[in-house]
Amino acid sequence: MGPLSSGGVLYMDKDAGTRTKGYHLYEAEAPPPPGTPMSTFAKSNGLGDLEALCDAAPIEIGNYVWLDTDRDGVQDPDEAPIAGVTVELLDGSGNVVGTTTTDADGEYYFNEGNVPGGIQPHTDYTVRIPLAQPALEGFSPTVDHADDELRDSNGVVSGATVVDRLRTGAAGHNDHTHDFGFFWFNVSIRKAVSAPRAKIGDTITYTLTARNDGPSWATDVVVTDNLPDRLQLLDARTSLGTCATSGNGVRCALGTLRPGQTETVTVTAKAVASGTAVNSAEVTAPGDRDPADNRDRREVEIPTPDVSITKTVSAPRVRLGEQVTYTLLARNNGPGIAEEVVVTDRLPSRLKLGAVRSEVGSCATSGNTLRCALGTLAEGQQVKITVTARTVKTGRSVNSAVIGAREDSNPRNNRDAVPVVVGKVNLGLTKTVNRKVLRAGQRATFTIKVRNPSSATLRNVRTCDDLPAGLAFVKATPKAKVSKGRYCWTAKVLEPRQTKTYRITVRALNGAGGTKVNHAVATAPDANTRRAKRPVTVIGGAVSPAGGVTG
Repeated sequence: MGPLSSGGVLYMDKDAGTRTKGYHLYEAEAPPPPGTPMSTFAKSNGLGDLEALCDAAPIEIGNYVWLDTDRDGVQDPDEAPIAGVTVELLDGSGNVVGTTTTDADGEYYFNEGNVPGGIQPHTDYTVRIPLAQPALEGFSPTVDHADDELRDSNGVVSGATVVDRLRTGAAGHNDHTHDFGFFWFNVSIRKAVSAPRAKIGDTITYTLTARNDGPSWATDVVVTDNLPDRLQLLDARTSLGTCATSGNGVRCALGTLRPGQTETVTVTAKAVASGTAVNSAEVTAPGDRDPADNRDRREVEIPTPDVSITKTVSAPRVRLGEQVTYTLLARNNGPGIAEEVVVTDRLPSRLKLGAVRSEVGSCATSGNTLRCALGTLAEGQQVKITVTARTVKTGRSVNSAVIGAREDSNPRNNRDAVPVVVGKVNLGLTKTVNRKVLRAGQRATFTIKVRNPSSATLRNVRTCDDLPAGLAFVKATPKAKVSKGRYCWTAKVLEPRQTKTYRITVRALNGAGGTKVNHAVATAPDANTRRAKRPVTVIGGAVSPAGGVTG
């Protein structure tokens, strides 16, 4: 023990009562005079009022960062920790007061060891994890505050970070409830096609295989595929979820895929145009780690069909007014169907279009032009079109039939022409006489008939009669015009199969004995010249001084 004027602390063994150690805290320099109170505690007073001053108990904040495989925001026994994650502690003013890194077990702690001055009681802090760091590359924060604070994720997304705001309790109150869950997954897609080559009209099937390669669940998985114009979408089906189509676009919402889960989307389409049909299928899901394998492309070659036409005519040479028949053979040589097939033919002015018949489709005419819409022809299909026309003008005519389709690989065989020569009409011309023997002074009447035997209308048909010497003109019915010693009639129009009759009466002159031959001739611009003659015999008598033609 020290003097009465000293004070301190003694540590005694509770069993033996012996002194184990002690601290001498103070001692007066000299005792006060008798009767004067001491300026310090006496021993009994000092021991009775002794108080030891100790530091406040420390506070610790933590503690866990993990891979939330099922993305439910709750720690499960089979979910792994994430090591090497940088975690920051911010004070109430937003200043970083401490930084640490999760260990191999995914745990982190802030205490006086990594926070200068330690963590203060009853103070606002924020635990913050930056998302842009190597340990979290490709990770996404899981759902926050989904369960009890000891098991759930407390991180709330704030810009490029996740944060958890807290207020410490009293000294010595450790808070190990600040956990952060993250997830990552990779969805991928593979696209296959039923055949790399298809004909127009063929059905093509695409098989799109979407997969979640894990390790976390993938939610809101969507598969899309936009077909090119060379294809026509027919149907889309999925093994999970639902598909919607719009035009040539497909969108299938698959929903959630577990790690390793594979689902299939089947798309069927029809080839409608030639060329290379290129299109890509795509899979997306929010938080996908690697978009490089989210698209897959396939190509389908669609060859162009070839349509052709041949044209024949019933006769290469016809007479004016006769009918000709053209036969047009339209053919699809393939490969594949030919769509929107059309045949046209414009007849020349020497012909007049009649009837048009086609085995398929429909035909329309306008003037001398025909147009037959055949529609779709199968590969190898041939269609016959029959065209009739009537000749209306002489001469040589050449016209072409033309075939077209929405697509055609070889235009060189799309046209075929045939010539037709329209010859002149052979007029019918006859000549008769009412008496074959005449005596001088007697009369005879010649009847001349000119006929149009064709189906064409003839114009300006001229018929003339030459009287031989010894026969004198008496009259003509109808009235004839005299031209260069000939008696002529002109029919401005001679309808098909119409006959014109002309009569000329003559008198035998005295002295004009012998056989007298009367010649008639008929001409027209579109007719061959025709001639006819009729002899009469004149008996006896001397030759009249007048001779020849008399009025």
